[in-house]
Amino acid sequence: MGKNQGPDADDARFAVNMQRRREELGISQADLVRDLRANGWATVHPTTISRIENGDRPVRLGEARAIARALDTGVDHFLLSPAESRLAGELMDRAGEVRAAWHRISATTVKFLIERVELEGVIGRAQTEGVRTAESRMAGERASVDSGNDLESALEEAIQVVELEAIEAVSQGQSEFERHRGTGKGRAGEA
Repeated sequence: MGKNQGPDADDARFAVNMQRRREELGISQADLVRDLRANGWATVHPTTISRIENGDRPVRLGEARAIARALDTGVDHFLLSPAESRLAGELMDRAGEVRAAWHRISATTVKFLIERVELEGVIGRAQTEGVRTAESRMAGERASVDSGNDLESALEEAIQVVELEAIEAVSQGQSEFERHRGTGKGRAGEA
């Protein structure tokens, strides 16, 4: 077996990657111990975590699984070389950010659709109460009071807004991203 293979090498990689991941997540050893105890590893002590991370004590398979779960990753991740582990962590983090952004878009779409339905109701009420747009008034329906211009303008604006589609917002966002990307700046949202 080569120098970077075998149980001792796995233990060393596990220790380095475990500590790196814990620190990436901003979790102290004491916090990790609390989480591990809360999730079934009742006999874990802070010195156990310290000794594993320092390479003074090998980790058992069940302990490795518990630690990996607590640090939101898989055991295999801890067995990678440090460079591979950093890359895997970055991939997982970026994928998590994209997934979270997707969920925010979904939630915002629901809010948009609810607000649009409510606006449709208000438009219907305004039209029932006789409010007309300037266009419909010019087509022969003469308003009895000239003070309706602000109300007509509000109705016209509401009708334009209610016709917006959620997919148009996504398309606009894609266009802005492509324009931003073409400037050579960093990730979207960075100046």
